[in-house]
Amino acid sequence: MVGALRAADGRRGPVPGLAAAYAEATLDVTVTKDPRAVRPRVRGAARATPAVTVEGEATRVVVTRGSTTATGVRTPVLLLVRPDWLGILPSTRLRVTGRLAPPTYDGDRIAAVVRVRHGPPQVLGQPTGLQKAAARLRAGLREATDGLAPDARALLPGLVVGDTSRIPPDLDEAFHTTDLTHLLAVSGDNIFQTDVSAHRTSEEPWLASCLVKAGEPAP
Repeated sequence: MVGALRAADGRRGPVPGLAAAYAEATLDVTVTKDPRAVRPRVRGAARATPAVTVEGEATRVVVTRGSTTATGVRTPVLLLVRPDWLGILPSTRLRVTGRLAPPTYDGDRIAAVVRVRHGPPQVLGQPTGLQKAAARLRAGLREATDGLAPDARALLPGLVVGDTSRIPPDLDEAFHTTDLTHLLAVSGDNIFQTDVSAHRTSEEPWLASCLVKAGEPAP
C-alpha cells in the first residue's frame, strides 16, 4: 500500500506526460542513490556501450515548445548516463538535458527515464559533508567485503551503510516490490553517528572490518 501511494505521488506534474511523449527537456535533479553500472546488452555481434544509472528526484523541469516553460516538481527519475558519472554522490544537485521515456513497467516507482546527452555532469550543488564522509565509509566497507559471496558482497554494504552500488537490478526490484527498501535507506546522519561511535577513525578499511565482524575490537 505504501509503495503504491509513493508511486502515485511520483506521477504528479508534467514529467510523466513528457516521458509518454518522448519529449526532450532540461531537469534539475538531486541524486538520491549511488550511481550503478548496468550490464550492456548485446545486439547481434556488437555489444552496446556500457552505461550507468543514477536515481534522483527532479525538482525543476524546463521545456521549450515555441516558448520556454519552467515548472517546479518533485518527481523520481532515472538518469541513463555514461560510466564517467560513477563517482557522483547522493545529495549532489545536477542539471541534465536529455530525452525522456516511460519506465519499463507500469508499476515502476520511477516516473521517467532520462537518456542524458553525452558530456560531463553539470553540477549545481556539491554533496553534503555527511555524504562525503559516508562515501569514505562505504569505500572501506566495500574493500572489507570483497572476499564474500556475491549476494553477501552486494547486500552487506546496503544493510550497514546504505551503499546499494553493488545490488543488481533484479534484487533491487525485489526490495521495492516487497516494500523493504527502508532496510537499505541509511541516512547520512546515521552514517555520521556510526563514524563518531568509531572514534572518528580515518582508517576506513579497519572500521569496515569492525562493522563486518559485528563490532569486534581491532587487533
